[in-house]
Amino acid sequence: MARVAIKSGEKHWTKITAKRGKQTRAAWVCAIGGRKPGPTLALLAGQHGMEPTGPAILGGLADDLTPFQLSGNLLIVPLVYANAIRHGFECEPRPGKKRLLQSYGRWHNQCPYGADRNKCGRNMNRMWPGDSKGSVYSRLAAALWERVVLQADYVIDFHCWQDWSPPGVLTTSDEGVELGKWVGVPWIHHNGEDTPLGRTMLSRNVCLSGRVGITVEFTPQTRIVKDMAELGRSGIENVMKRLKILPGRAERTRPLYLMKGGRWEQVKAERDVLVLPLIKPGDWVRKNQPLARLVQIDKPSSASLLKAPFAGVVWSTMPSSAVRAGEPMMLLRDAKRLAK
Repeated sequence: MARVAIKSGEKHWTKITAKRGKQTRAAWVCAIGGRKPGPTLALLAGQHGMEPTGPAILGGLADDLTPFQLSGNLLIVPLVYANAIRHGFECEPRPGKKRLLQSYGRWHNQCPYGADRNKCGRNMNRMWPGDSKGSVYSRLAAALWERVVLQADYVIDFHCWQDWSPPGVLTTSDEGVELGKWVGVPWIHHNGEDTPLGRTMLSRNVCLSGRVGITVEFTPQTRIVKDMAELGRSGIENVMKRLKILPGRAERTRPLYLMKGGRWEQVKAERDVLVLPLIKPGDWVRKNQPLARLVQIDKPSSASLLKAPFAGVVWSTMPSSAVRAGEPMMLLRDAKRLAK
């Protein structure tokens, strides 16, 4: 399978197509060959339809950059799974099921059919490095793997998650941690070869292939906000400066926290309460630092403070401010501070 052509001093778009029976799926790749030699960086986004920030950023980046600015090469795939993005769900609707999908509303962030997202066969980020004899989605993954990913020295895959978690980097290698220090997000999660970067996810397989791969998670899902779009664009440009693909001085993320194994704890409610956060996701907290004020729902005169059980990073708060007894209010992760 021929790799996407990269020519020094040129920028062009190539359509990569996968077919299986009557099914056809495609993704467009922008190849930019720098005027000077350097590494090749692949940027991919849009594997999940409810995560539009990465695709929008990469689309703008591909339009703005010129070969004259670069030392090295870029391979940009803004929309890996265009049909999913069009519908706003993790996967596209099955034939004849569009009305069922619409009944769930575009806010729904995973499978609209209630299937296991790791086994449904339609989740693009659960089928790398792909299978040239598999489903049309797996064939598209295989084509992108062979024609784009294996050409690159560095691969960044962009996703989004809910806005009760902070943006961050996921990786399965020490080299990925080093690259992640320049993305501009507050934390890096290095967890070896397994969860949450499952065995068939893109960045894990990139690392196993001997390349440097990371997943960048923006927030929020389903919509693009100005501040995050600007953070994402500046972060990509900063990484390119670090790799000497773009001229200029790169700035390391400050502050930055590394999570690698260690303790984590769901802080659960003892009673039905309203939670008034005193921190935000991504904050570093000290042991016994107040995290939230709790107002007891059946006895609002009994307010109290929720305190941190140990020092660490607030990994996430909960989507609802009203929390029932036994339900988690926050998730706290042990972490190492990498930069002050």
